[in-house]
Amino acid sequence: MRLIAALMTLAALFAAPAYAAKVRGMVSGSVYNHDDDVSAQDFTVTRFNVRLNADDIAGEGTYLTLRATTRSAGSDYNRDIPGSRIETLVAGANGIWSFLDVAVGRQWLRDIPTARVDGAAVTAHLGDYSGAGLFGGQAPDPYNDTVSGDYTTFGGYAFYRAPEAGVSGGYVTTLFKGNEDLSFISGAGYLAPSTDLRVYATARSDHNVAKGQWETTNLSVSLNYRAGQVARLGAAYNQYRAVRRYESMDYSLNYDLQTTMRFSGDFNVTPDLVVYGRFDARTRETDSKSATLYVAGVRQKQIMDWLYYDISYRGVNYFTSTSSQYAAAVGADLDNPDLTAELSASLLNNEQDGAANSLRQMVYGGSVDWRITDQLYASGKIEVSNEQYLDVDSIYTAKATDTYNAMTFFLYAGYNF
Repeated sequence: MRLIAALMTLAALFAAPAYAAKVRGMVSGSVYNHDDDVSAQDFTVTRFNVRLNADDIAGEGTYLTLRATTRSAGSDYNRDIPGSRIETLVAGANGIWSFLDVAVGRQWLRDIPTARVDGAAVTAHLGDYSGAGLFGGQAPDPYNDTVSGDYTTFGGYAFYRAPEAGVSGGYVTTLFKGNEDLSFISGAGYLAPSTDLRVYATARSDHNVAKGQWETTNLSVSLNYRAGQVARLGAAYNQYRAVRRYESMDYSLNYDLQTTMRFSGDFNVTPDLVVYGRFDARTRETDSKSATLYVAGVRQKQIMDWLYYDISYRGVNYFTSTSSQYAAAVGADLDNPDLTAELSASLLNNEQDGAANSLRQMVYGGSVDWRITDQLYASGKIEVSNEQYLDVDSIYTAKATDTYNAMTFFLYAGYNF
């Protein structure tokens, strides 16, 4: 409650026309609820978010940025993570001596993906598109996101960001009580040779302290191409493994490398009729098994100027299970009011390797997205699910039912100022 009061106070202060500050931001709230025949599965999560940006708060080039959230959950994946968190709270000044930027507070390092510090970052601009910087301070506790004196972090970064191409990256070391907990090199790059072609890549290599060597943690490359008004094509390749901490982590994870490849295509048969497809293939080192997913569908819009429908089929061979899903949706997209409403239904059949029973699931849904004004918007979604286990053996039926029902709903509202 104290964080909520503090956030509302900051929002009021920033929204006031004090000095010549240029203030913009967003407040939003949401609630997610799940009710199941098995009462232990019932839970509700509420969330409140604040984003504030105040420029020129103490002169030209100065700023203050806040990103914060507070939530309550009846059931949670990790109760050690506090419900109220400040994700970003940083004050800074740009253009000191015309080339130096300084930022102090809790912040993400833009040029080192995933790097974060409770401290200071200093960036020197070396040209129109290039620069370099250093950072250091404490690191947020990786397990509960609190400020902690047990963790310290430091490193450096460099970047080149031109309209048609760019690259950035750097080095990070995090210590836990003075010992190396995590060290990595991370970077990202992009190419935009034309308005129709985009290529983006990221890479990360972590120091394996136990073995004294470096190993790939993440490698990702994606390509998007638009062939005029005819088609949109995409491809992506990704390698990833869990991040290991060598001093603060007292449990083990699966650190085997996993690999995925994805392809997508949207083809405009007519201006209002789109045929689309998706394909995903992945492998894992754990047991050398593989998985595939493919989707084929058709989407028609502008029926009587405002109706649309979407029909698709999804086939999944996910390591040790096989699934097929048929889905259909029909909706209305209105201009006045600016509102989209949709009804959907899907049928899922699933079989698990080595299991005596299979699963059939029907899901019915409805959703509404409404931009009430230029600043105010709201959305909601409800789903009702019926799950039935087929071919259930007598031992199982003696213990539990073979049919389950569930209902979930999600409500969201936000205001930009």
